[in-house]
Amino acid sequence: PGFSVLSDDTPLLAADLTLRAFPLRLAFRSDADLSAIPAEALRPFKRLDYGDKRLLDADYLVRPPDSVPLRWLLLGRQGPGPSFERAGKVEALGFLALHLVVGWGVPQMAEFRLRALALPGLARDAASRTRRALRTLEAGQAHRFFLGAEPRKSAEALRRFVDGTSR
Repeated sequence: PGFSVLSDDTPLLAADLTLRAFPLRLAFRSDADLSAIPAEALRPFKRLDYGDKRLLDADYLVRPPDSVPLRWLLLGRQGPGPSFERAGKVEALGFLALHLVVGWGVPQMAEFRLRALALPGLARDAASRTRRALRTLEAGQAHRFFLGAEPRKSAEALRRFVDGTSR
C-alpha cells in the first residue's frame, strides 16, 4: 500500500478526529531539486527569519481527500537518523498541550487573536482543544519520530512506517 501527502504543514484536526489538509500550498526549501516540476507551477516565497522557500501551486497536485481518520500521533524529534519508538501517554499529552492546545508554531495570526477582547474566545478555543487532545490520546497510537539530517531518508522511514514495515 502507498500513501499520499495530505499537507506539508500541521494538519487540521476536526471534532470527529479526522485530519484535513492545512489550507496552504506545499512549500519546499529553496535548494530542493524540483527539476521534475514545471517552473510555472512554482513561485518564490521570501521569509525573513527562516530562509526562502518555493511554493507549489495547489492545482498542480492531485487533490488530497477531504479528510482521513487519525491513526497515529507522531511526535517529531531531532535525532541521529530516522527511527520510531512508542511514546507514553504523558509525553504525548505534553506534546498535544503545546502543539494542539496552545498552537505553538502554527500560524494563528496572533495580532488578531491575542487581544483583551478576544480572551473569551481564546478560553473557549483552549477548552475545545483540550477536549480534542484528550480524545486524540485515546484514538491514535503515539510514536516518537526521530528525524535525521537527510530529509529523503526521513521520508523513506515515514513511508515504511505508514506501510507497516517499521512498526
